[in-house]
Amino acid sequence: MLTDDTTRAGISPATTAPAQRPEQTALPTSSCREIISAMQALVPTLIPDKPIFATFHDGQVHDPLGGGSYAFQNDIIGPVVSALMNDEALLNGNGEKRALNTSGARLPTRPIHPCRSTAQQLASRWHACRIRDRMHVLAANAGRKPPPVSVEMTFVDTAPVKGQGVEIGGIQYQRSYRENPGAFYSHLGDYQEVLHLLSACQNENNVSPSAAAAHDATITFHCPHHGPHTICVSNPADVARLEANAPLRNLIRSMSHLLDASAHHVRITGADYAGMYQEAFLYRPLAAWAAATGMAAGRTPHILYSPLIVDWSSAKLSKSLYVREGGYKAMKLLGTDGLCSLAELKRQFNGNGAEGLKAIWEEVEKWVKDPKKLFRTFSVEYLQRIIMKE
Repeated sequence: MLTDDTTRAGISPATTAPAQRPEQTALPTSSCREIISAMQALVPTLIPDKPIFATFHDGQVHDPLGGGSYAFQNDIIGPVVSALMNDEALLNGNGEKRALNTSGARLPTRPIHPCRSTAQQLASRWHACRIRDRMHVLAANAGRKPPPVSVEMTFVDTAPVKGQGVEIGGIQYQRSYRENPGAFYSHLGDYQEVLHLLSACQNENNVSPSAAAAHDATITFHCPHHGPHTICVSNPADVARLEANAPLRNLIRSMSHLLDASAHHVRITGADYAGMYQEAFLYRPLAAWAAATGMAAGRTPHILYSPLIVDWSSAKLSKSLYVREGGYKAMKLLGTDGLCSLAELKRQFNGNGAEGLKAIWEEVEKWVKDPKKLFRTFSVEYLQRIIMKE
């Protein structure tokens, strides 16, 4: 697969052993891309009836921050415990809420049941163990007995059994695995074995309880050159000088949208901001705000989430702030850099940037027309095959 260009560059024929090739004569990028493209074209022909496809990556694994990963990068159990405490305080009444805050005994008294319906995940056991460990630490610090923590597994398999559907009167009926004992119990032994293995709990106490935050009417900033500066949160002029971070902007924006009775607001954001991020930083604070003020009662924000674009390791294609220097350098070699650079996208479409953007837009339109595609991620390799027509 070596071309004349590679031979002129000083590369020996393919029959030459790699150790005999001079190190200083690396292949030019264009030649490497031609070789990779030739491999990708060859591989599907090896098994014509069920072709497989070749892809390449640089072996680098990134864990970029953003959304939930940024907010909970240091601790995920603490916010859960804090939310449980707030719920328990509401259930117990304001009087006990004050007592809990003043005593410093920041742990729930009711039993905790992390629930998971199958298909169950290994993470469920991890979460339960960490919650249990955190309860033991908090109880030891407070001189109290920790609440019991147990995992509740519920078998609810409503997936349809293939070939068991029937149409009656123009309505499609299906039979679930739970209603088909033969299909349901065929894999039950595997679940039981996994559950048995997971019930040998390891005791890992890698925790660091955090102190309860103070709730004051002022915020004090400490400048290394000018000393402290305090603003009053009830003073509009002072508040106007504040710059809210991402979670607070998210909350303020939703509050303003809910209070606007003249229009409907629908927000669109990345899927990495879904799930626990919104529960902890949006929905729970909004519920507390509505309960305390009576404002926007019964209203909730409308949010649509767009799919993430991920690299070969399933990490989202991130801003360069969170990846090491040259982290996406291999994308140029692999021909996928048109997905993170408009200049390169234009080059791949012969200088026609509009044509490149049109190709991306046409693919995204398919996601909206077939909404199930909005609930998944898309790799750069997939988009390269779909969009790039080289």
